[in-house]
This record gives sequence, C-alpha cells and structure tokens, in this order.
Amino acid sequence: MSSAPQARGNPKLRFDVYEADPRAGELRKHGYRVPLENRPFRALVILLQNAPEVVTREELQKELWPEDVFIDFDHGLNKVIGKVRRALNDSADKPRFVETVGRRGYRFITPLTPDDSQDKDGQDNVVVAAAASTASIESGEIHRRSWGVLSVTGAVLLAVLLVAFLLRPATPKPQVVSIVQVTKSGEAWPLEPMATDGPRLYYQSLSQNLSPSMAAANWRVKQVLLNGNEETVIPGTSDRIHSFRIRGLSPDDTEFLALSRLEEHKWMTATLPVVGGSPRHVGSLVADDVAWSHDGSTLAYTRGRQIFLANPDGTGSRALASVPGDVSDLDWSPDDSKLSFTLLTEQQTLWEVGADGRQLHERRLNWPGKAMECCGKWTPDGRYFVFRSRRDGTSNLWAVEREVRLVAPGQSRPGAIDLRADELLSTASQSKR
Repeated sequence: MSSAPQARGNPKLRFDVYEADPRAGELRKHGYRVPLENRPFRALVILLQNAPEVVTREELQKELWPEDVFIDFDHGLNKVIGKVRRALNDSADKPRFVETVGRRGYRFITPLTPDDSQDKDGQDNVVVAAAASTASIESGEIHRRSWGVLSVTGAVLLAVLLVAFLLRPATPKPQVVSIVQVTKSGEAWPLEPMATDGPRLYYQSLSQNLSPSMAAANWRVKQVLLNGNEETVIPGTSDRIHSFRIRGLSPDDTEFLALSRLEEHKWMTATLPVVGGSPRHVGSLVADDVAWSHDGSTLAYTRGRQIFLANPDGTGSRALASVPGDVSDLDWSPDDSKLSFTLLTEQQTLWEVGADGRQLHERRLNWPGKAMECCGKWTPDGRYFVFRSRRDGTSNLWAVEREVRLVAPGQSRPGAIDLRADELLSTASQSKR
C-alpha cells in the first residue's frame, strides 16, 4: 500500500460529485463541505490514493492509530469505515464507493476524475498571451455594451430569487415517527447523558435491587444493542455511587470520555476503552463537565463558572469564557465552531459561545414564566438544535432550526417534538433534576 500523494502538491481527489482535499482535510459534495471527522477522512484519502487496489485492515490500522494505542481495532475500524460510508451516502450491502473485500480489507471502486489542470498550464498560458492583444483592443466596447445587459439581467435574477425564496415550501418540523423500548431492566439513570456508536447505546445504570439505600446502590455503565435487547455491563465501570460518569465517546467511538471521582465534589477527566478496563486520567484536568470536539483535536471542560479548552492529552489548558452561573451539558456544534451549554442559576437557560471565545450569549426564547430549559444537542447534520423545556409540570422536547427563515406573524416558538422527555427512560429512582 502506498499512502503517498499521486501528484505533486497533494492534489484534490475527485470522484462522482465529491472532492477530497487532503491538504485542507475536507470532503465536499457539489462544493459544499460534508462533515467528516479526522480519522474517517484519513481512511477515505488512503482508499482514494490506492484505488482500485485493496487496502488491508492491518494497513489501515497502522496508518490510523499510533503503535502505543491499545483498543479494539476491529470495532474501531468498522466504525471508521461506517462513518466514511455515511458521509458518502454509501451502503455496505450495495456499495457505490467503498467495497468490503472478504475479511481482508476495503477498496475504493468508483473511478477518480482526472485532474489535468496542471498539465494544461503551459498551453493555456500561450493561448492567453496570444489573445491578450486582440482582447485589449475590443475590451472597451465590450464593457460598454455588456454593462447595460448585466444590470438588467442582475435585477431580473434578483427578483426571481426573492420570489422563489418567499414562495418556497415550508420546512417540515422534526417529528417523532415511532417509539421503541430499548432497555427492560428499569435501571437507566435519567440525569446522565447517553452515547451511541450506531449499533450500540451506552448509558449509566443504577440498580437498587439489593438495598434501598443510595449508598449501597450498584452504579455502572451498560451497553445495549439497538437491534436487540442484550444489556451488558462495561467492565471496570461498576463501583461506588457516581464513581465513573460517561460524558460521551471519542471521535472514533473506541473510548469513553468520562469523569472519574477523586473525592467529594471533585472529578478528574478520564478515558476508558469501550471494551472495558481501568480509567486513564487525561492529564490533570479537574472538571465538572467535559466534551470532545468532533474532530478530536480539542477538549472543552467546565469548572465552576468558567469554560476551558485543552488539548486531547490534557495539556495546553486555556480559559474560553466566564459566565454568570454554573455550567452543565456541554455540546460541540457539528462543525466544532461553537459550544452550547446550560447555565444554572435560579433558572436553567440555554447559552452558547464560539470556539474562539466570541459571541457568548443566551438563546432567548421569550417564553412566559420561569426558564427551565436544558440539555441542548445539535442533530448530526447541524440542522436542528434540540433541547428539553420543563414548564407547567410537563417536560417536552423542542427543536430550533439552524437556518433563519421567514415565519408567519406571531410564530415565535421553535417547532415542537411532541414527546415527553420524562418518558424517554424508565428508572427505579424518581429523582428530579
């Protein structure tokens, strides 16, 4: 396998309607950026640079993970290729781009579009030079004639676009089309976040079967297959109450990002392989909450009324923002350009701040009564921001659409998902946040 560029300057790799730019680390479709994390993008580039040859799983493993990393590589690589396929709207059963080759590896099966622009540079320069003198003679007259035509054409085009914008169909609101019970143990703890890698759901479990005492409760992390009902405990996560709290998954879905308890009200940032083991502290980051950016390059964490950023290994910690209350529920936007969070004062309000520390502001909903909103999350495509609102004793999920669009007079609320948040999980404890 060769991972070297096929031409000088690390050129862009074009296929079908897509373009992969190794230098910028971006995948684009029809010129628009397609969100794809760093490791899946690197896997795609390796497959493209070696197309149509087979790249073995061992070769991909060597290129994508450092030698000193010990994880379940089979699971990790399956997730990486799965994300590549999702970004390309591809299917493992009927592949258009990435084909699985037995138990050996993968290969890219769609022909690449040749980039011959560099080969034509010399010829193009000669043509341009020859035509330059003739063009200069006629340019003045051409400009005078074309200016009037362009002005009229531009005005007509602007009017057409405005009419098309005003008369376009209304964007449908997100809707819950079905509800399926996933767990049956009754141990899902509602006050901690869940995480999923696609086929599995990870969640915090609390069992009080042996004793009604909270101190004697069995606190652990479980996984459940979404295409079945097999619930299993992640090894190394069963200990005293609230000793290990998952906050999410690493970008390649091979590690938990978590908080490991040191003492009362003091937590260390830690990671743990999803296959189980012992937590490993991330530097010396003491945090109340923590979140991994989608590209894996940055950790965001909170401590009291401050938000910080740090490198993935816990080094390089720097302050991002100071806020007028405690912070919870950190979440990165899909493009990692900003962070959302819940601000806890005598109320619960939704806030966000840019990854550069600018544009710190509250998401004002202008709803009557005491604000009790929390736990905001972006959908993977960044189209909606979904959050929970608890008003008048009822807890519902709501969604704000990303795009600014015209609405009918008086339509100030975001579109609602008609689902009670308290019904998402069943639990033996009826504690309320």
